Amino acid sequence: KALRVAYVCHLGQVRKSGEPFVSHPVSVALLLASMSQDSQSVVAGLLHDTVEDTPMTFEAIETLFGREVEGLVKGETKISKLPTLVHGGGSSSSPRSPTSPLDEQAENLRQMFIAMTSDYRIIVIKLADRLHNMRTLRHMPSDKRRKISRETLDIFAPLAHRIGLWEVKNEMEEVSFMYLYPGEYKRLNRLLRKHQKRHRRALEGFKSILSDALRSDPQLREQGCDVKVEGRVKETYSLWLKMRKRGEDKLNF
Repeated sequence: KALRVAYVCHLGQVRKSGEPFVSHPVSVALLLASMSQDSQSVVAGLLHDTVEDTPMTFEAIETLFGREVEGLVKGETKISKLPTLVHGGGSSSSPRSPTSPLDEQAENLRQMFIAMTSDYRIIVIKLADRLHNMRTLRHMPSDKRRKISRETLDIFAPLAHRIGLWEVKNEMEEVSFMYLYPGEYKRLNRLLRKHQKRHRRALEGFKSILSDALRSDPQLREQGCDVKVEGRVKETYSLWLKMRKRGEDKLNF
């Protein structure tokens, strides 16, 4: 039912990509489902733009889908109207001091997001909305891409980190890094690809050694713990930050 309502509400609306606008709320709902969110969150994801962009009302959503869904949509709409962070016109990509006033402003805005949401699911819906917008950012003008990327890096990626959505945080950072620092992004990815096989072999070796050590641990065996070790290669953005903190210009392999 929510899909039909979203389709009818957004009928005739088109995204910058040329796709029907309804493709966006559908993608947001699919992201929420992939995060194992509940059905109310998925329905709210489908409807999250209806009140802001169409004649749909909160009252109608409550009548059709219940007070819980209406509350999620209302909460997401409310935090979407928070003032956007301004970075010298919104598109600055120059490095900043970790204690700059803009970082303090970003933290204040993150705190406002949390304070204004009585239900953590509202933030999850907003993060899914932003993540899909980041995935389709290539269709926006370059100045808009930089502005949105800066805001995502300063506000939304840290929010995702704060509530434990690591994969969302990492993807937001990577896409933002690509648009804000394209030269550095390409250079690091080129270097990482060059050493990719070596990194994978080393990672698998470490995983095997650690797995064997944990499985042979007497206390873990006594408690019947099933041990599984996972590993990953560091993302380019976090690697670049680490290099900047150390004042390094080249990767140390």
